[in-house]
Amino acid sequence: MTQETPVDSESPTMRAVVIERTGGPEVLAVREASIPDPGPGEVRIRVEAAGVNFADVMTRAGRYLGQPDLPFVPGVETAGTVDAVGECVAHLREGDRVCATHSGGGYAEYAIAREGAVIALGERLDLATAAGLPVAGMTAYHLSHTVAPPPDGGTAVVYAAAGGVGSLLCQLLRRSGSRVIGLVGDDEKAAFARGLGADDTVVYSRESISERVLEMTGGRGADVIYNCVGERTLEGDLAGVATFGTIVMYGQAAGPPSPKGLYVALMRAFMKSPALRLYHLFSSMTAAHAEHEAGAERMIVWLASGEIHLPIHRVYALDEVALAHADIEARRTRGKLLIAP
Repeated sequence: MTQETPVDSESPTMRAVVIERTGGPEVLAVREASIPDPGPGEVRIRVEAAGVNFADVMTRAGRYLGQPDLPFVPGVETAGTVDAVGECVAHLREGDRVCATHSGGGYAEYAIAREGAVIALGERLDLATAAGLPVAGMTAYHLSHTVAPPPDGGTAVVYAAAGGVGSLLCQLLRRSGSRVIGLVGDDEKAAFARGLGADDTVVYSRESISERVLEMTGGRGADVIYNCVGERTLEGDLAGVATFGTIVMYGQAAGPPSPKGLYVALMRAFMKSPALRLYHLFSSMTAAHAEHEAGAERMIVWLASGEIHLPIHRVYALDEVALAHADIEARRTRGKLLIAP
């Protein structure tokens, strides 16, 4: 995560969200900070929209893997216009419309990104939609196309199907011919997920996920389960996954699973020979960069044509950032949350 840039009285300043201590949404404070300069291989982006991700919430609360030092500016995905270019940048120019992944610093009027983490947009996408592409969009793409695509005609279970990643993942899976079971917290979100392509939904606040998945699949279980929640949910997933099926854990919003509980569940599921995979977007960006770039191009084409769409719950002003975090934690949202500096 990007550290806060101290204010230099002789340097131009910007408004940025600064976390000086971890805690609840109230620790998110808008401050004046010096506008950062890009280093070699970096560009500076004038931010038009920044995506809100649950990783930001976990970082703010002090629960994220690789927690940054205090103080820091949160935010890992943005869209805007290249404002300045550092040395050794080969393919980007001032004025280019882009979106980007950051190690932090996105909740600000200006943000720094490595050239390799920037996606050039041209004039094809509006910047609000583009702000959800670098992290949410590309996570959904890789889950459904490169990490664990379901077999032809297979069944996929999507946790948080009404969320930023889940809403795109449902559409991508349906586009590829999979049967999609969306997991949601209430009936309103169930209707929302079905509108995005989920064939069936499970309201986990009142239904057993594994029992309903087995019922919906005639006892066979799901071919792939995409889990961003963690904690005790993996134990149920092992009961609801098909023989030779795959569980992909790409987040742990509720915390890490219990080692003892997970081991017991694994032993119970041993005869089904399931696979448990971990996934982080960084691995695709670095170890499979060519496929990542090709996937980004495909996503831009699909989004620009309307074949898939990014549902936006709300665009918050920078001064409303605490409300955005409170809303996402209280599960009051559907689709993607954005901040407009």
